[in-house]
This record gives sequence, structure tokens and C-alpha cells, in this order.
Amino acid sequence: MINKQSHKNKHPFLNRENLYTLFLCLVWGKGLLVYTRTFIVNTPLDILAPIIDSIILLLCVPIALKRLLQQIKVQDIIFITSVVIIYLFQYILFPQNSMILTELISVCLFGSLPLYLIGIQIDITKLQKAFQKTSIVVVVFCLFYSLIYSQRVHGALDSNADEMGIAYFITPHVVFLLWQTLKKFNWITFISLFIGVLLILSYGTRGPLVCLCIWLIAYTLIVTNFRSKLLLTAIMIMIACAFYLYSNSILNFLFDFLSSIGMSNRIIEKIMTDSFIGYEHSSE
Repeated sequence: MINKQSHKNKHPFLNRENLYTLFLCLVWGKGLLVYTRTFIVNTPLDILAPIIDSIILLLCVPIALKRLLQQIKVQDIIFITSVVIIYLFQYILFPQNSMILTELISVCLFGSLPLYLIGIQIDITKLQKAFQKTSIVVVVFCLFYSLIYSQRVHGALDSNADEMGIAYFITPHVVFLLWQTLKKFNWITFISLFIGVLLILSYGTRGPLVCLCIWLIAYTLIVTNFRSKLLLTAIMIMIACAFYLYSNSILNFLFDFLSSIGMSNRIIEKIMTDSFIGYEHSSE
């Protein structure tokens, strides 16, 4: 009996709960797995590079499969079945879209729907710290990739598609870090948040920046109590006033700073030339 107990406690990290948490963190930071492609390019495994991130997740699925299946409810099955039927029905209603529907069907059936099943089972109160650490790792890795790896391999980060992809990938993590900072201030989280916002600015994609602002306004108006509403509103007004009064100095500083570290300053240039709101197909 004693031997069995000691054997169980020998590797406490490998218990089912911790492995399930690890699986959820891998899903939350799934974009990081994409970068594993860089380690197998120009190797005998090069043929697997486009799908290596999906392979890693599939290998981890058995860890959580039993738990996931136990928690699926009848209404979840009805919802998924409805989505599949509606998606397939599009071929009849909009035959002109058949090509794009076929192109995206794997993303819908094997990407979005499984993530829905995982998402509805997440208890965020239990996973806040784990997700927070994952988001910090994501921000730090994106910083490393943009400033060191990408520039060393490709030169300055100048690919619009590359920047846009990273910007949209990092946005949920920056929003999560902002939420955690507003709930309970922590210097490590705040610094990671600051770096994340700076990265979004440097990538020059407007969508993530707009999403971040809308989330902050919605959180202030809906979630916070009256005192916090006043404080956050006052801070946002002060920042807006400071930006209005010293916009040229702030924008010039950001433009020069981002240029000095070899990162894109396209979004700063858009603001300075009054083209931030205008639609540009090449960058968005």
C-alpha cells in the first residue's frame, strides 16, 4: 500500500488533471506550435512542416479525450449537427460559393467545432493562472521571433501577411493579459501586456488594435463597478487628452523607436498620414 502511494506521488505532474490542463494550454497557445515548423524545415521531416502543429495537438488528444467525451451534453451534439447541416446546405443555397466552401470545410469541421467542444468545458476560474502564464509565453515568444529569429533569417520583418497573422494570433492573449491586469495588478503581467500592445502597433494591422480598444470600452461599461468605471474612464480620457495635445511627439517617438529596432511602423505612418481608417486591401 505504501509502495503504491509512493509510486503515485513519484511524478505528481503526470496526473490526469495536470495533463488535461497542459492540453488546454496547448490549445489556448496553439499558434505557438506553428513555429515548430522552423525546426524541421530543411530536414528529412520537411514534408510534415505545414501540418506539424496539428499533428502535435492530435498526439495530445488522447490525454483529454475521455474527459471531453464525458462532459459532452445532448445539446452540444444537436448544436454541432445543426452547424454541419447548415454548412452543407450552403452548397445548395449558394452553389457559386462551392469552391470556397470546399476550401474551408476542413477548418470548420476539424478546427472550429472541436474547439467549440473544448471551449464550453473550460472553467476559467480554475485555469486563469495557467492561461495567464501561457499568454505571457506567447508574447515573449512573438517578441523573440519578431526581433531576433525573423530578422536573422529574413531580415527586417516586412511581410504584410506574416505580420498580420502574428498580430491576430497575439490579440486574444493581449486581451487576456489586459483583463488580468485590470482584475489584479502584477508587474510581470503588465510588462507582458505593454510588450504585446507594442507588438500589435508594430505589426501595423488595424483590426487587432480596434478589437483591443472595443474590449476595453465594453469591459469598462459592463463589467466594472461604479468606482472602477470612474477610474478607468478618467484614465482613458487623460490618455486621449495627452495623445491629442502631444500626438506629433508621441507618434514621432514611436515611429523612430520601432524603426530603430527593425520593426514595422506602418500603423504609425497610417495615423500620421490620416489613412488609418481608410481600407487598404494590400495590408488588411
